Amino acid sequence: MEAPVGVEYSGPSGVGRDSPWLTSEDLVEGTDAKVKIARVIKYPEVKFQDGKVRKDLIGLEFVGKTRVLGLNSTNRKIMNAMFTNITKSWKGQEIALYVTDTQAFGQTVKCVRIRNTKGRTATAAESFLIDEEKGNDDPKAAPIGREPGDDD
Repeated sequence: MEAPVGVEYSGPSGVGRDSPWLTSEDLVEGTDAKVKIARVIKYPEVKFQDGKVRKDLIGLEFVGKTRVLGLNSTNRKIMNAMFTNITKSWKGQEIALYVTDTQAFGQTVKCVRIRNTKGRTATAAESFLIDEEKGNDDPKAAPIGREPGDDD
C-alpha cells in the first residue's frame, strides 16, 4: 500500500492530534497567538481521554480556528478580570494565548494561558481617591512621590 500524497509541514505538531481541544502543542512556544472569540460554548458534560468527566465546561471557539479552548479556573478568572463574568461580553473580544509551565498531576507540564492584556479600570471612587491624593484634579499632575519636572 502506498502512502497518501502530503505536503511539507513545519508548524506546531499538535495539528496531527485527533482532538477538538486546543493545547500547548497547537501553539508556538514563546509567541503570543492573537485570536478573536467567535462563540462561548457551555458543554454540559465532557469526558476526557483519561476517563475524567467535567460538568459545565466553558469553551472558547475562535474565528477561523478549528480547536476549542476549554477554560480552566485560571483562564476563566483572567477572562472575568478582562471582560466581566458575563460570558455574553466575551464574544468578539480579541485575546492573546501563550504557552507556559504549570504544576499538575505532580509534575511540571505545558499549558495554554490567556494573557491579561487589560488592567482593571479604576472605579469612579478609586479615580476620585487617586486625584485627591495628587492634591488636585489635574490629570497631568505628577504621580504620588514625584514632583512635576522630576527627571529620572
